[in-house]
Amino acid sequence: NTPSDIWTDYYGGWAPYAIDDGLYQAKNVVFTMERSVGPGENYDKGYSAKIASNQPYAAGYGSPKIDVTPGAQVTVKVNYLIWDHDFKGLDYDWASMGVKADATAAEAHYVNGYTRGRWAQLEHTVTAGPTGQIMVLLQGHSPAALNSNIYFDDVRIMVDGVPLASCVYETPA
Repeated sequence: NTPSDIWTDYYGGWAPYAIDDGLYQAKNVVFTMERSVGPGENYDKGYSAKIASNQPYAAGYGSPKIDVTPGAQVTVKVNYLIWDHDFKGLDYDWASMGVKADATAAEAHYVNGYTRGRWAQLEHTVTAGPTGQIMVLLQGHSPAALNSNIYFDDVRIMVDGVPLASCVYETPA
């Protein structure tokens, strides 16, 4: 029931963020849920989270704190698509996924994805920290002033091999 707009779209407590440090420019980043995602026969089959810009950027969606058992093995998987704009070898953007084993700590462990023009998967496993709360960061990056569109879909979180039924923010009763 949250109003959304093309600059700050979010879902289930997954909130957008962008770095603004001189090189990376938050003012040009667009966050949205997009339906017209491809390629080919996969076009228009559902919604995906999109991060886009035509200027250098580092931006993403951060999950809410997700409760797990301290010390559990947590595996996170997400599908991503880097749109192939065919810049004749000037493809500098990439997707990444960070997992914070302890949501209250500053450190996150990242994996990167560079597959372009088709859906691919990022996967990472961590051991949950002592607080029993993890956090997931889905990010798009580009150090160049080129059109970049990166999509994320189908986040899956397994705790000790058991899939979580939900990874959205829930208001305490």
